Amino acid sequence: MKRIISAVLMMGVIAVGTIGCADKSTSTTKKSVSTPEGSATQTTTTTTKESGNPPPVAPAK
Repeated sequence: MKRIISAVLMMGVIAVGTIGCADKSTSTTKKSVSTPEGSATQTTTTTTKESGNPPPVAPAK
């Protein structure tokens, strides 16, 4: 019984540890402009690939 509980607990820890670890992130921005002559919509999609490394530490001031 202890083996089953510890196996389930380990799988839960692994599942929680991998949540949010994505290889890439996508952001979409929409801008709409209306004028008396008409309207225009601009859509910008930005994709960022993540290396999995944490960002560098900011220098102390």
